Amino acid sequence: MNERVNRGGTAAILLVLAGCAGANAGGGETSATGQAAASTTAPDAGPTSAPQDRTAPATVAVGTPPPAPSASSMAPAPAPAPEARPFASNATEATSMIDDAVEKKAGPILKCVEAARTRRKTPHGKIAIEIGIDQEGTLIGVKTAKGQPKDGALDDCMRQALADAPFPRSHAGVITLTKTFEDQPVTK
Repeated sequence: MNERVNRGGTAAILLVLAGCAGANAGGGETSATGQAAASTTAPDAGPTSAPQDRTAPATVAVGTPPPAPSASSMAPAPAPAPEARPFASNATEATSMIDDAVEKKAGPILKCVEAARTRRKTPHGKIAIEIGIDQEGTLIGVKTAKGQPKDGALDDCMRQALADAPFPRSHAGVITLTKTFEDQPVTK
């Protein structure tokens, strides 16, 4: 059989492929014929481009999916830095700055208010919440104001809407602000 391999370049290629297929199917073993075919160059095939490594197992990658992207290439873009927390010199200034921070979140807050009105079946009803801010400018709580029906969904929605608001730091301690949302009559 080796004689046939040495005479024809096509037969050598077929035996090399058969040897590779046998190595993959047979758990990595290569026959002596496959090794001889891999190391023999047919006289009419021309010079080989590179010597083959006989120590590495032969593998054929047919239908193999491309490698998965690395974790570093899939990492999300860094989030923008949170807005710097201003400092309020007194309780009145802190209350005003808290009110301004709440106004900056008007879009998400109004969605919460509309959802609460829909749940309550009062399309123009008054909605009031209490917002608690500590001296470091951290939102410590949002709850339905006194006199309003308890609404856990509204409280959660408002907490999420105000989570990243730039509330001020102050020496005033905990500040509680009541915000009321109600439709105003329009007169001409």
